[in-house]
Order: sequence, then structure tokens, then C-alpha cells
Amino acid sequence: MGFLDRIEHEEHEQLERIADALEFIGRLLSIYLPQPTQFATGVNGMSLPVSPVAPGTVDTATYTAVDAAGNTVPGAIAFTSTDDTLLTVVGDGSVSGVSVATWTAVAAGSPILTATFTNADGSTVNTGTNDPFTFTIGAAADVAVAVNGV
Repeated sequence: MGFLDRIEHEEHEQLERIADALEFIGRLLSIYLPQPTQFATGVNGMSLPVSPVAPGTVDTATYTAVDAAGNTVPGAIAFTSTDDTLLTVVGDGSVSGVSVATWTAVAAGSPILTATFTNADGSTVNTGTNDPFTFTIGAAADVAVAVNGV
């Protein structure tokens, strides 16, 4: 092996060691650096009433926070009503990706239910499919029955 061949061989070995070291550093970084956080861009509501409901009706709806690609983002969703005298709502506190809101129609009106998700950076999202959602609560039905035409 000539002098130039030996130098070329040593340079090749050094480059291989550098490549191995960089690969090792990359593995360490992937282990020790936090992974990027998934951010929600919308909150979608399901199982909401499609027609007017009567005061006193109690039911549930499900909500999911989603990212821009439509993937579920786990975390708590907070629920609010624009008027607690017309509609009350309580969330189940789930952080698994699907939150359940139990709502109660209190009195006639058109209150709005809003589901809000808070991302890891503190930004909030409160729009999406059926979010916000306007309830139509009708007056209680008159159950009087005419007797003998009266």
C-alpha cells in the first residue's frame, strides 16, 4: 500500500467514525429531547339534539379535540353555556380524547353551548363541527285534554 493509499484509507476511517458519532448523538437527542406537542385546531361535538327539546330534558353529547389532520388530541375539554338559566352543562373531566358533556334544558330559549380545549402552549380552541352549538328549547307542552268538548 502506497503512502497516498494509506492516507486515503485513514481519512475514510475517520469519516466513518464521525458518521457513527453523529448517528449516536441523533439517537441520544431523540431520547432526551421532548417530542413535539400535538396541537388541537378544532373541537367537534356529536350526539347533539337535531330538533327542539323541552325544558327538563337531560342528555349527553360527546366532544373530541382534533388537530389539522383530523387526529384526536387528548386533553380535557371545558364546557360553558351562554345562559345557565336556560341550559346547564357539566363535563366528565376526561382527558382521554373523548369528553362527555351532560346538559340540562332548564327553560325555553336559545342558549349556546361552547366546548373549549386548551393546548399545551396555553392557546385555546372553541370552534369546530357543532361547536359552538345553539340549543332550541321550547316551552313546556300543554297536556290538557278536552273532556266532552270543553
